[in-house]
Amino acid sequence: MKKTIENKNCKKCSINFEITGEDLEFYKKVSPKFDWKVYEIPAPTLCSDCRQQRRLVFRNDRTLYNWISDNSWKRIISMFSPDKNYTIYEPEYWLSDENDFLTFWQNIENKNSFFIQFKKLNNNIPKRNIIIWWWSENCEYVNWVWSSKDCYLIFNTWLAEKCYYSNNVNNSIYCVDCSFTQKSQNCFYCIDCQKCFDVFYWQNLENCSESFYLKNCISCQNCFWCFNLSNKKYFIFNEEYSKEEYFNKIKELFKIYSLEKYNDFSKNMVVKSNIIERSENVLWDKIKDSKNVKFSFEINDCENIFYSVSCKMCKNCFLCEWLQNKQYCILNKQYTKEEYNKLIPKIIEKMKVDWEWWEFFSANLSPFWYNETVAQEYFPLNKEEILKQNFNYSDYEPPFPKVEKIIPAEKLPKNIVDIPEDILNWAIECEVSKKPFKIISQELEFYRKHNLPIPRKHPDIRHLERMRQRNPRKLFDRKCTRNVSGEVPLGYDECWKNIKITYSSDREEIVICEDCYNKKIY
Repeated sequence: MKKTIENKNCKKCSINFEITGEDLEFYKKVSPKFDWKVYEIPAPTLCSDCRQQRRLVFRNDRTLYNWISDNSWKRIISMFSPDKNYTIYEPEYWLSDENDFLTFWQNIENKNSFFIQFKKLNNNIPKRNIIIWWWSENCEYVNWVWSSKDCYLIFNTWLAEKCYYSNNVNNSIYCVDCSFTQKSQNCFYCIDCQKCFDVFYWQNLENCSESFYLKNCISCQNCFWCFNLSNKKYFIFNEEYSKEEYFNKIKELFKIYSLEKYNDFSKNMVVKSNIIERSENVLWDKIKDSKNVKFSFEINDCENIFYSVSCKMCKNCFLCEWLQNKQYCILNKQYTKEEYNKLIPKIIEKMKVDWEWWEFFSANLSPFWYNETVAQEYFPLNKEEILKQNFNYSDYEPPFPKVEKIIPAEKLPKNIVDIPEDILNWAIECEVSKKPFKIISQELEFYRKHNLPIPRKHPDIRHLERMRQRNPRKLFDRKCTRNVSGEVPLGYDECWKNIKITYSSDREEIVICEDCYNKKIY
């Protein structure tokens, strides 16, 4: 049991949060030491949600714009909107020897806070248009991508090929409208899946194939509209059929069942409290092969740089940006080891006076608008709320390319065989946002191959809908085997075990602890 040392009110949202002895022990352990003096890290002044929100404000994964390169004057794609006054370089030039970011150094100004000084540095340094590391081919409209080929509008992904409109689809081929999917092939609208093949629609799957509308299944093949199954084949609505019966029945079911209906159906299903695999002493959700990890999400295989951005293979750097293979730098200025060690304690003392020491960068230092960052995905705000909370905001909308015509989504033929080839020259008006979007030829080929309908929603809306299918990055207290009314559903044993889960108390799913889940499912 963790001992609470102090109760604090978040200085941003005023919510009460605890500081435990374990927290203070960690801060003491990682406190930096300069010139033989330890500079202790203070307890946070923001709650965990506000700290996470502030970090996410600094990351734009998937909002892209047209830009003219400042080094070649060619048209390029950029994650920085044209209404920002930045210098933008193409990756080749940005990484070349001609471009030395030490040339943008700044002297230390004692009169200004160091966050203000860092903002000045950030504004002056040229930006890289998009982030593509290592070898990638035919991946112009992507961002934060590693070693991928023939992809379009994928983000935060590595080793992907022929993947479209997706994020975090690592080591995968032919995945469309997928999120957080690994080592998979020929998948559509899959979320939190791994090692899947020919799976269409849904979530939390492993080693599944040739299936439709599954949730929380492991090693299933040829299953339709199922949940919480393991090592099953030819199942429909969680009931077993012969091979012939299965294929005859799903032909008719495809005509009447849809993703929207499955969403309604799955609200009352039984779910496991947390997804934690092969891990020890961990807390929160989606943690695998880890040890001693607390208050974390989506962690795999986890067990002296300060206040810097996008530095690579650097050490002993402070308030620097975009440096590689450097050390003993402050505000991108090179110092000797002796000078560096003498200056850093003075900087820390100044940051303490300005209430900046060990606070994350202020949100207004972000080079992005709030409404184009990952923060908007996990902490959605409208324009009024964004401005009220002093985040950056812009109404900028890029011009849409010229097309032959724009067709409302509801007028599209429902059957893919009735979609004409010249739809590639049209734009579709999203049925939700009314924003137009286009279909690319590779995408159309995928839909035809798998007999899938043309999407009726803008890629941004589809992405947000997938993100909403994932539980929030938040913990709630609940009791095992209780539904939303606090009652024990029929067919379940009473278990009053307290559990911490990412399902809020108003969710309709029946959430059970891991022990009860294993008894019920396996």
